[in-house]
Amino acid sequence: MTAELTKEELGRRGFVLYQNRTGFRFGTDSVLLAWFTMSLIPRKGPVRILELGSGCGGAAICLAARLEEQKADYRMDLVEIDPISCEILKKNIEENKLGSKVTAYCADIRQMPDAIRNTQYDIVFANPPYFTEGSGEASSDVRRNSARQGAEDTLDVFAQAAASRLIPSTGIYAVVIDSAFSGKMTGSFQDAGINVSRLMPVFPNHRKDARIVLMAGRRRDNEETKILPAVYLDDKDRMHEIYEEEHKDCFI
Repeated sequence: MTAELTKEELGRRGFVLYQNRTGFRFGTDSVLLAWFTMSLIPRKGPVRILELGSGCGGAAICLAARLEEQKADYRMDLVEIDPISCEILKKNIEENKLGSKVTAYCADIRQMPDAIRNTQYDIVFANPPYFTEGSGEASSDVRRNSARQGAEDTLDVFAQAAASRLIPSTGIYAVVIDSAFSGKMTGSFQDAGINVSRLMPVFPNHRKDARIVLMAGRRRDNEETKILPAVYLDDKDRMHEIYEEEHKDCFI
């Protein structure tokens, strides 16, 4: 492995995350996506989970740590197009002893391997690139730009890939997105036949506009959209709940 890595302690059952020292790195978005996705997972019975565009596995490993704490019956498949990121992703699976439950594939989500194309999932989640190429804040790191920037139709491609793998009616697609792109993401959901069922805005504090939005939906007609209570990143008690505690309810 040629990339220079750092090792982060996730604070759950000894779980760790290796990631590139430079480039796109695990952060609040990944933690929130894992927390939000966990709230959507049925508490009974086996569950199949798919992540699109996993990177080095920040959100996926956080989610797996929560699932392991709950002793959940789950299987998780992860798809990442970048070979170096996927190599790190596989290292994270191995280091956290998740190999019997979590599998990583180096693939384009438009051409997923047979093992995924032949499976329907209860949950699909993603932190898709939302800036189009040439827009947004540029980085000197090519891999970081790739993680943040996609083609004009990237959100559509992610939504269509998710829709193709969801169990009809009950399967849930969950994403985290920059609030400036929430309208575009809603359109991508609708074009893919996914109706938005849950929206949760995330604010830096009570004085500023929402920075990101957590969104979930299903391939089901007449789905009611519910706006969930907002998260404020400067609310220490709330953030402690998100980082440290488990859900006592389900958002969907």
